[in-house]
Amino acid sequence: MKPGTIRQIHSILSGAFDAAKRWKWIEENPAESAKPPTVRTVKRPATSPAEVAKVIAHARETGRLLLALYVWLAAITGARRGELCAIQVCDIDLEHKLLHIAFNYLVKSGQKVRKDTKTHQDRRIALDETSCALIAEVLAAASEVLAPAGLELAKDAYLFSNDPQHAAPWNPDWASHQVSDLAEEARVDLNIKMLRHYTASQLLAARFDLQNTAARLGHGGGGATTLKHYADPVSEVDRKAAAYLSELTGGILS
Repeated sequence: MKPGTIRQIHSILSGAFDAAKRWKWIEENPAESAKPPTVRTVKRPATSPAEVAKVIAHARETGRLLLALYVWLAAITGARRGELCAIQVCDIDLEHKLLHIAFNYLVKSGQKVRKDTKTHQDRRIALDETSCALIAEVLAAASEVLAPAGLELAKDAYLFSNDPQHAAPWNPDWASHQVSDLAEEARVDLNIKMLRHYTASQLLAARFDLQNTAARLGHGGGGATTLKHYADPVSEVDRKAAAYLSELTGGILS
C-alpha cells in the first residue's frame, strides 16, 4: 500500500484503540508503538488568473457557454462541484446579485441525491456584474430554446443541465471530466478542484481576511462563525471579494 494509505489506516485504528482505552476495554493503545511512514507532499504551483481566463475564453470561443459559466462560477464563488451542479433557478437573485448555495448534488452507486452541503450549512454569496451577466446570458439562451414550444424555465430548473428544460442537473463526475478536457484543449494544467484552491489562494494573497474567505467557500467553523456576526446575509467584504475575483479572472464580456 502507498504511505498515505498506511497513514490513514493507522489514524483510524489509533482512534478506535483510544476509544477502547477510554471505555476500559483495553489497557493501552497498541497503535502508539507503531510509526506510520512519512508522506512527501508535492505542492503544485498555484493556478494563475491568466490561465483560468484562458480556459474560460476557450469555452466561450467554442460555443460552450454553459461550461464557461461553470468554470467561471467555480473560480469566482469557490463553490464545490456538487454545489454548483445543485444550483436551481430559484437560487439565483440577479436583482440583488446573490447566489444561494444550500444543496450538494451527487451520484453514488447509481443513486442521484440532492442533499445539504458538505458542512450542512447554506450560504448566500455575493455576485459581481460580470457573473450576473453570464448567468443571465445562459438563462436567456435556455428560455429561447423553450419559447417555440410555449414553455418557460421552471423555478426548480437546474442552472447546469443538458436537458432542454433543465430538469436534471449535471453529474459532478461528468462536469469534472468536462473541465479537465476543456483545460487540456486550452493547454492549461487545471481541474475543478484546483479552481477552489484558486479562489482561496487569490483572496488570501490579496489580504481578504481568513474568516470571510472561509465563509465564501463554505468552510466549516470559520464560515459558520463569520455568517453569525453579520446581520446582512452578505457582508460588504464578500461583495468586494466577488468584484476582485471577477476583475482578476478577466473581463471576458469586454
